[in-house]
Amino acid sequence: MPLVLLDLDGTLADPGGGITAAMAHALGAMGAPTPDEEALRRWVGPPLSHAFAALLPDPTPDAVSRAVALYRARFERVGLAAARAYPGITDLLGAMTERGWTLWVVTFKSRQHAVSVTERLGIAPHLAGVTGASPEGPSDKPALIASILAREGVDPADAVVVGDRRHDVEGARANGAAALGVTWGFGSKSELERAGTDWLCDAPDEGLRILDAWFAGPLPSSRAEILHWRRLPRERPARIETPGAAAESCWSYPRPPRLAEEARPLRIEHAGNTLADTRRALRVLETASPPTYYIPRSDVADALLEPDASRSLCEWKGAARYWRLRGAPDALPVAWSYPAPFPGFEALQDHLAFFASRVHACYVGDERARPQPGGFYGGWITDDVTGPFKGMPGSERW
Repeated sequence: MPLVLLDLDGTLADPGGGITAAMAHALGAMGAPTPDEEALRRWVGPPLSHAFAALLPDPTPDAVSRAVALYRARFERVGLAAARAYPGITDLLGAMTERGWTLWVVTFKSRQHAVSVTERLGIAPHLAGVTGASPEGPSDKPALIASILAREGVDPADAVVVGDRRHDVEGARANGAAALGVTWGFGSKSELERAGTDWLCDAPDEGLRILDAWFAGPLPSSRAEILHWRRLPRERPARIETPGAAAESCWSYPRPPRLAEEARPLRIEHAGNTLADTRRALRVLETASPPTYYIPRSDVADALLEPDASRSLCEWKGAARYWRLRGAPDALPVAWSYPAPFPGFEALQDHLAFFASRVHACYVGDERARPQPGGFYGGWITDDVTGPFKGMPGSERW
C-alpha cells in the first residue's frame, strides 16, 4: 500500500506568521537582535535548534535550548491559532484517503504542537499518525522518516515524501524513498532541485496527478531501480568547454532534465526518404548530454517504420519502446518513444526521437547534426552546444 509522508508547515499548513512571531518573541526575550519577517521566514522548516544556533549571537547549547523553550511556550499560546490549511489541501488529503494510501505527517515541529495543528485544521481524520521532534525520539528528518517506514513495514519504493524544504528531500533520499517538492511553501524551486527532488509541483492537484502516475505506473521493483539510478553519484569532467556568446553548454542543463520547445525546423533523411519533418519538436535537456529532439508522430512518416521488440527504462522519462525501418528486421532501431511517460514528461507522449547515428542525416535548421558519442544515447550535437558529452570513454559516471 502506498505511504505518503507529509511535511506540515509550508506543505499542509500556512502558519500565518505564528512561527516567525514566536521566533521573534524568543529572540527578544533573550536580548538578541531580531531579524525582519523575511529573514525569519527562511528558518521556517529547519529544526528550531538550527534556526536559533544561527540567529543567536552567542549560541551556546544552553542558550539554544532556552530559545527553543521560549519559542514553544509562545507558539502554544498564540501561534497555533494562526495556522491555516493551504488552498486545496483538504481535498488533496481526502483524495489520497479515498485511494487507500496511508498518510503520515512528519515534521520538525514538536509532536504535541503538530497534533494540535492537524486537529485545528480538520485534517487529522485523514492521517494514520503524526510524528515530530521529541526529547525521547529522533528529531532529524532521515530518522523520523525511517521510524515511520519501519513502523508501517513499507518498502521505501512504495513511499513518497512531500515537502517544501531541502530537509524533506534529503530525508527521502537517505531512506531510498521518492521526493515530491512543493513550491507554495518556504523553500525555493532551486533549493529543492539542488537537494535532488524527483518532482516539483505548483498546486495540490498537480501533486496528486504526479503521485497517481508514480504509484499506478512502475511496479515496486522498477520503482526501486528507478530511484537507484536517480540517486547515483555523478562526476564532472576536469575540463568543460566554454560556450561562445551564441552557444550553450550541456553542463548548464539540469538533472532531472527539462523539456523545452524547439523553434527551428527539424528534418530526418534516410535512403532518399524523409522520415520526419517538423517545426513542432520538443527538446529534452539533461546534464552532460546534447539535446534529444522529440518529433510529433503526425510529422513522422509512420509508413516507413515498424515496431521493434527492444525495450528500455529511463529513470526520468519512463519505459521506452523502439522503432526500426520497415522491412529491416535485423537492423538496429532508428527511433524510440515513451507510450506512457513519467510525470513531468507527459508532453513526450505520441512523439518519436531518432538516433542520428542510424539514419543518413538529421538537420536542425540548415545544420546537419552529429550523433552523441558512444552509440547508446540519442542526443544531437550542433555547433551551438558545447561539451564534453556523455558517451565518450570515461564518461560513465557523468
